[in-house]
Amino acid sequence: MVYNQTALEQSTTIFDLMTYSDTATGGVFFIIFLVSIFFIIIMSLRRYGFENALLVSSFFTFILSAVMASVGVVSVYMALIFGILTAGTYFYSTTVSS
Repeated sequence: MVYNQTALEQSTTIFDLMTYSDTATGGVFFIIFLVSIFFIIIMSLRRYGFENALLVSSFFTFILSAVMASVGVVSVYMALIFGILTAGTYFYSTTVSS
């Protein structure tokens, strides 16, 4: 498959490279980026307990996806998914800790 490399050659910032990567992958680059950030934060905060790590990770990814949705690189549904995950994790962690 042949890709148009013109946008890659004329890119000057990291955002241009990321936008080209998103175009070349069919629009899944930023989604995979958000999911990988989610799992990296969970794994790095596991020592504080899984519920706390999941809550912090889902909240941070929700904020990041909301910013990315406002810029227009991901769909608003991604922010909605991580917002629902954050709310569900919050209710779960308050129920388990009681």
